[in-house]
Parts: sequence; C-alpha cells; structure tokens
Amino acid sequence: MRSLFFALLFSAFVFVGAPQAAHAEEAAKPSAAGSAFTDAQRTELTSLIRQFIVDNPQALIASVESFYNKQNEEKAKQEGKLDKVPSGLYDAPLTPSIGPKDAKTTVVYFFDYNCGFCKQVDTDFSRLISEEKNVRFLFKDLPILNESSELAARWALAADKQGKYMDFHNALMQRSGSIDEAALTALAKEKGLDAAKLKVDAADSSISEALQKNLDLARSVGVRGTPFFLFGKEKVPGAISYSKMKELVTKERDGIVVPQAAKDAAAAQIAEGQAAKDTAAASGVDIDTQAEIDRARAEAKQMMGEITKEAGIPNPMEGKKPDVAASVAGAKKKKK
Repeated sequence: MRSLFFALLFSAFVFVGAPQAAHAEEAAKPSAAGSAFTDAQRTELTSLIRQFIVDNPQALIASVESFYNKQNEEKAKQEGKLDKVPSGLYDAPLTPSIGPKDAKTTVVYFFDYNCGFCKQVDTDFSRLISEEKNVRFLFKDLPILNESSELAARWALAADKQGKYMDFHNALMQRSGSIDEAALTALAKEKGLDAAKLKVDAADSSISEALQKNLDLARSVGVRGTPFFLFGKEKVPGAISYSKMKELVTKERDGIVVPQAAKDAAAAQIAEGQAAKDTAAASGVDIDTQAEIDRARAEAKQMMGEITKEAGIPNPMEGKKPDVAASVAGAKKKKK
C-alpha cells in the first residue's frame, strides 16, 4: 500500500499546488527527522490529502483498483505458459544439467544461493531429480540478491569446469551463514576441488557471459524473483512442495494431472478397506452366499472406482478377485 500512499501524496500535492507563500518562512525550517518536507509542509500535506480523499472518493477507489491491477499483471507475467521458448533457454553454454538431453520433459530452475526460499525447496528438488531419471533438469544461476550471490554463482559454474557442479551446488544450498572467498575456498577443498584453479576460472569472461545470459533469459521468461521453475512451458514462481513438483512433472510428461492429495486420499481409502476386510475375517463374520460376496465386492469396486478415477490412478479392485471365500472359510474355522 506504500505505493498507493505515495501516488496519492503526489496527486494531492500537484492538485493543490505547493505550500502558499504565506507559509514560506515557517516552511523553510527543516524537521528534526531530516525529512524531505518540513514539519509545516507535512502538516499541510496531511490535511490536504485527507480533504482530497473526502472530496474525491472515486479517485481513491480508482487508485486502489489500479494498484491491484498492476499486481495481477505482474503475477500473470510470472504464471501461465511460455508463448515462445527464448533462444538459449535449453542449450546456452555453461548451463549445468542432469538427465538425458533427449528427455521428453525438461525442468528449468532459476535460483540464487542467498535465497532462503531456494534453500527451502532444494531438498525436495533433489529428491525429484533422484526419482525422475527420464527428465532433464537445467540449472540457471541467477545472482540477483547481492554481490556474494554473484561470487557464489561464479565459483559454482567454475566447479562445473572441474566436473563437480552438483557437489558444489548442493553444498552451497545446504550451508548457512555469509558467503565470501574464504568460505568458498574452504568448501572447494572440502569437496575435492582445485581451489586455486576455481578462483581463476570464476573470473573468466565466459562465466560473466553465462550469468548475463541467465539474466536476459529470466527477463524474457518473466522471472521476478527466486526460486522460479519452468516445467516444460509451465511457469511456476516461488517455493513449491515436493507433491506439487511431482504433479507438474507428471502433467508435463504424461499429459494428465494427478493431484498428490487425491492419490494420498485414494491410498488411505484402499488401506482402510483392506483393514476392514481383515478385521471382519478375523472376527468370523459369516457371509453365507457367493451372491452376497459378489454384491459386496461390486459396491466396493464402484466406490473405489469413483475415488481412483478422480485421483487418476488404477482401481486396485479391477482384475483378479481376491480369494474372499478362502478368507471366510478361515474365519469360520477360527470361530469353531
């Protein structure tokens, strides 16, 4: 709302003009806080703004709507699908990657080593990488937070030249504290890298060009912060959960959406149904006829079909029938 306040402040100031000459001597006295306005100017502006809002309520509403419209426009730029894949997104030099180059699915990850949210998603992202062997993952170092972010990115890309980018990347994501040359040198030695060569390579112009390319790509894609993902052409800003990552990969790879929550719910229903069946058998519940067995199974199958259809997973009750009769016979035998 601060942007809105300053917009109104400027509007009010322009609307009524500068403080009147009658207040010139008093207005010339600066405030104790060292503000751009004197105490007298601030008082007068406050009064004018209040009166402006009272006299022009529609202007306030329009300003609020404009503010939120701009926010929604920014959000839209970061979400949705890419209209066009920018040149170099998948094949720019010094873009570390994991997975086959001819993979059907590609995930692009923009990050900053000083980004707390990037560190937050790193464990889940690493888990996704370990499970999805037929997906290509591209790493776009995007040092936007401060100078130490760029220093870390340079050393990480230099580590790629020694074939140990992921070792260095993971170590940087897992560590806490400030990043400086001493810390990077210690980390390099810990990971078995040639620290002296790393320092030289980190200053190479090829790395400068790679980082500039990443920045240009980020702008063209609509990145406004880190972390930021591209699952195929799907733009996904912010820290997302492992289940969301898995859902997006499945959607991109198989063309279907399988919410992890729905999968979990279906699995719980399946487990609950199995537990109920085991309890009934163990307590010697009598099921007198095969017709009753079939009817009960048909009802359970229909219910499970509805659950699993919504979740997008196979119905575990399709196909081979369990030996219910044998279970019942065993239960009756126990009862005797």
